[in-house]
Amino acid sequence: MSAIDACEPQVLRALQKDKWAVASKPFAIRTTTRTVYADCLLERKNNGKSEQAIILEVKCFSNPQADLVEFYSAVGQYQYYRAAVAANQSATPVYLAIPHSAYLRLMKDNAANIAISQNSIQLVTIDIVKEEVIEWFH
Repeated sequence: MSAIDACEPQVLRALQKDKWAVASKPFAIRTTTRTVYADCLLERKNNGKSEQAIILEVKCFSNPQADLVEFYSAVGQYQYYRAAVAANQSATPVYLAIPHSAYLRLMKDNAANIAISQNSIQLVTIDIVKEEVIEWFH
């Protein structure tokens, strides 16, 4: 299993404020030869029944000078998780959660913007200080 990202507690509190509940932490995704672990499975419930579920991977981008390296890693990990979910014939969407400040830095790079678009990466950006969801990108 991978280490907990430094901003994960703030991200999860922000999502809990947005009516999401942690259903599994970490969340195991099995393939034919291995098991990988996304940070968590989140659910929204209505009258006690699961209404919506998402798989979440958190990346903090805590060092702006290492944004590109972390972006490479995040995109690859996200794509693998999404492929593993598809291999299991599951429709549960995978989201990458990042600080909004990191998102703003990444969007200054047109290649990063194109990579996010071409790879259909679903994002949720978080204000880490206020612990609030800023925006969902589907």
